[in-house]
Amino acid sequence: MKKLLLSLIAIFLFTYQSGISQPVAFDSLDINNINARINSNGVLFDFNDSVSSHQLAKFEVPKGSGKNTIFRSTLWIGGRDNIDTLHIAAEFYNQNGHDFFAGPISNVYDSLYDAKWNKTWKIYKSDIDYFKAHWWQTGYVIPASIQNWPANGNVALGQANIIAPFFDNDHDGIYNPGHGDYPLIKGDEAIFFVINDVRKPHTESHGNKLGIEVRGMAYAFACNEDSALWNTVFVNYKIYNLSPNKYRNSYVGIYTDLDIGYPYDDFTGCDVDRGSYFGYNAKNIDGSGQPYAYGVHPPTQSVTFLAGPYMDPDGLDNPKYDQYGQQKCDASVNGANFGNGIIDDERLGLTKFNSHYYDTVGLSNFTTHGDPIYAYYLLKGFWGDTAQMNYGGGGQVDNSGYGPACSFETPGITDTSNWGTNCLPPNGPKNWTEITAGDTPDDRRGLGSSGPFTFEPGAMEELDMAYVFGRNFIDTNAWAGVQVMQQRIDSIRKYFINDSTPCGGSFSALATVPKINKQLTIYPNPAEDFITVETSGIEGSLQYEIFDLIGKQVSKGVLKNSKQNVINISNLQEGLYLLNVWDGRERYCRKFIKG
Repeated sequence: MKKLLLSLIAIFLFTYQSGISQPVAFDSLDINNINARINSNGVLFDFNDSVSSHQLAKFEVPKGSGKNTIFRSTLWIGGRDNIDTLHIAAEFYNQNGHDFFAGPISNVYDSLYDAKWNKTWKIYKSDIDYFKAHWWQTGYVIPASIQNWPANGNVALGQANIIAPFFDNDHDGIYNPGHGDYPLIKGDEAIFFVINDVRKPHTESHGNKLGIEVRGMAYAFACNEDSALWNTVFVNYKIYNLSPNKYRNSYVGIYTDLDIGYPYDDFTGCDVDRGSYFGYNAKNIDGSGQPYAYGVHPPTQSVTFLAGPYMDPDGLDNPKYDQYGQQKCDASVNGANFGNGIIDDERLGLTKFNSHYYDTVGLSNFTTHGDPIYAYYLLKGFWGDTAQMNYGGGGQVDNSGYGPACSFETPGITDTSNWGTNCLPPNGPKNWTEITAGDTPDDRRGLGSSGPFTFEPGAMEELDMAYVFGRNFIDTNAWAGVQVMQQRIDSIRKYFINDSTPCGGSFSALATVPKINKQLTIYPNPAEDFITVETSGIEGSLQYEIFDLIGKQVSKGVLKNSKQNVINISNLQEGLYLLNVWDGRERYCRKFIKG
């Protein structure tokens, strides 16, 4: 009843402030055991454009059951500019309006813009594979999902040239499936969406605009042989700072209303080592017979940070382990790319987590007053009233918290190196959960974030998420679902790191390019002024291009066949680049870092 009332209020307030709003477009991932709704305005899972309740939320698992584990999930991002002004985009339930809007940043927002960009684009890898094998044949009809892929923006209207990723078969920068171009996606089924925080004032948070464009891809794998992949939905966010501002002390976060079937008997927890926060049932039986409740064997639902924004460069390949082979007490605990031999490619993981009841001080202050500073403090791992989180009890000194100051609420015993308490042991029992704190079960929401980082103008930061579901059909204890979820997270993180799955899939969009045995080698990597490129077994005239992270071509030329080719990169800014070599028939790609 509460969420039904919230949605009615949200619709009334948005209509009152903004006039009649345009309906939100959406589609659903449903290739595995989950039916997950993706909205064009970036809101995940919630029926954002209509009267909604927990019965209508759409993170349905098992699909077709009418039972859901998530009500909604939203992206947050905030940082301070060079004069310390806060810029932030953060949405809870859109009671006051919106901070994000469907479509790319543009100089013109009108009905034509809405007709093109207020959409989601759903596509299957099997359709792309068939296209690659038949696109040139007479009589082949290109599927609408490939033909209508939103690859290019309108540069004349101030939009970026490349919006959705694609394989440029004819090498002209313009998406044309009739010339063999095709979408690049992750997983076996994907939904692409693009949003920005520029179109209108931020009426949800009342924060200053950042000038960001977010290109999102939700995806899943059809791998029923693997229970982890069969019960996981992934989301990749590419976040572009298209403003002139350099944002310091930036954080990106995911706010999630976790409803495990019946929403009023839940707890939340955090698994630091696995980079996850999660919702689980506080009782061994979910609900009291409602059709949307799970009943016995209640499940657990995670929100897992696989990899977040890049750490600020320090000129090092930061290691994961110390000289004794022990896990270091730093961001390598759940971050990515530590100790891989490449300088300054480390990505942060989950660095902060706090949870809220519906009526807690931080949440109610933010939703009532729309003060952006509360949202920013939540992103930084403080309470919304700017109080420091303390270990234990209710997480505050005046609410049984025994300290020390901490970054993660209710981590149980998962912070094995005490990273969240600045590498100091807790001043009381280490096992801190809602159970040990004696909390009362109710409706729970969580905010996990990653930072701090510096967001340079023109830069792209990336966030890779996994929503992992776990359920134990043997053990009736509610915590048994947590253990299944943890096992599945371990598998998912391993697959992500290795960029491969047991069913042959990949997390890299470039994996849709045919696999080849021919060799393309770049050294040194990282490099300063020059790279040497060696080709082996690649015949014919070879052309090369170098692209930055935004997809902009920054260099091109010709390579000699099967020779050592030296390319001058001294004019490039420091960062990650993609070298693309073309022999007239196939393309060969390698990444390198200008350090």
